[in-house]
Amino acid sequence: MSLKKLMENKILNEKMKDVYKKMKNNEYGAAYESVRDILDFINKKFIMKIYNIDLKDASTIPASKIYFEKDKRLFEYMLSLNDEYNTINYLDIMPEDVDFLISYLDCIYNYMFDTYGEFM
Repeated sequence: MSLKKLMENKILNEKMKDVYKKMKNNEYGAAYESVRDILDFINKKFIMKIYNIDLKDASTIPASKIYFEKDKRLFEYMLSLNDEYNTINYLDIMPEDVDFLISYLDCIYNYMFDTYGEFM
């Protein structure tokens, strides 16, 4: 996974560096939560910029309610992520779990950027 576009964004670059620092220190649960927070942050920024909706909670379910009417692909991403969140064993998060979530983050950000342009 290249994460090229993610890492080109100064804000996201810093947030991702923090994730990788946590992974290096074997803090996989904290790294996983940080990636979730980044996804929520991206959703919040995107929804505000593109749809002019100030979503206080931009986690998967509230964001999916916005995307349901506006973008089918983002809606499906949010549903898939919610399934992931509901099936993960939070007491035993592995590096692969964090990598999987990072790959979702990359796909979502690239789709948003390529389809709608810069929003952050």
